[in-house]
Amino acid sequence: MRGKDFIQTFHSRHPGATTVAFGDARDARGRSSYDLLAALADDVPRGGEVLDVACGDGYLLQKIRERRGAEDVSLVGVDLNEAELAVARERNVHEAAFMRADATDLPFFEPRFDLVLCHMAFMLFDDPDAVATQIFNVLKPGGTFALVLGDGSSPDGARRRFIDLVKVAVARFGGACPGLGTRQSRNIEELSALLERAGFETQHLAPLPVAIEGSPREVFTTLRLMYNFEALTDEGRAYVEHAYFEPPADPEELEGYRVSLIHGVFEKPPGG
Repeated sequence: MRGKDFIQTFHSRHPGATTVAFGDARDARGRSSYDLLAALADDVPRGGEVLDVACGDGYLLQKIRERRGAEDVSLVGVDLNEAELAVARERNVHEAAFMRADATDLPFFEPRFDLVLCHMAFMLFDDPDAVATQIFNVLKPGGTFALVLGDGSSPDGARRRFIDLVKVAVARFGGACPGLGTRQSRNIEELSALLERAGFETQHLAPLPVAIEGSPREVFTTLRLMYNFEALTDEGRAYVEHAYFEPPADPEELEGYRVSLIHGVFEKPPGG
């Protein structure tokens, strides 16, 4: 199965998975990755428009609406997955429009948005250059594009234990995850170059370490929403879940983990 098809199948089975996995993750100042992106909407002028690309279940736009009020800005979310969009519409975010669209072919034909956001999706696009160009084209001159994405690094703690067990399960039972996205999207220098090729100017681009905490079972619930776990066979998933909680696991080690994200803010030049 191709990576793009795998991602769509996953999100059809698990709509809202990204919110479950990262909604409670916090940086050193207690902010979630959703909070960081939503805060940028505070600077959108009254009557302006915000677009969330690969909006998933609409959680980010809901947070923006809560910050900005019922009719202060127009909110639009696009996603390719109908199951995610169904959950987004059920949120009843006031006056938000959710529509099905591919990020490489956005259904807008003029630069109309003051702010475009993308949470935990840009690294999954097969053609990130095309997506960056689409976003540049729909932004107003002087507008902002901001994203959060995973850098693909291997962390320590509970997540490291989980990933190691998944590797064992693949070796024993099969079920390797297909390749997803491109490596250039997960590297800060290459990501900056990619977006500058599209015409953007980099305002901020830095690692964003976040921590996820909870009981061992709560932490495992977030881990089992990783793509590589979904790709395993039934036997492989059963093996990972059993072995994860078996001794010599340290209970405290299983109560949380850190994951390294990337946070970027880019501007379309005023004359762009």
